[in-house]
Amino acid sequence: MSEKVFSEMIPFEKYYLRVLKETDDRYLEWIKYANNKENPLTEVTIYGHSLSPFDGDVLREFITADNAVTTVYCRDEVDRREKIKNLAAILGRERFIELASGYQRRVRFEILS
Repeated sequence: MSEKVFSEMIPFEKYYLRVLKETDDRYLEWIKYANNKENPLTEVTIYGHSLSPFDGDVLREFITADNAVTTVYCRDEVDRREKIKNLAAILGRERFIELASGYQRRVRFEILS
């Protein structure tokens, strides 16, 4: 990729937008808290987010925190399937199966009724 094409694409990159919009990183304090095994389980609620892999770096931190239990709310079954697919892409097969299936799963997908 040429330098010109690369520099023209920068305004569409997430890291650029986070700096441009001055998004803070206070969420990292929560991550630190949720990763302390001495703290109680912490609920993560995701509502109205596509779980796009473009936001995977931040979403992964929340969802995989040691003491996090996540509920993803979906509009309908089609939306639920899309969110499951997107989260599987973010976490990878093994981590997704570990967190989203089985008796002690820590990620649930709920359809709003």
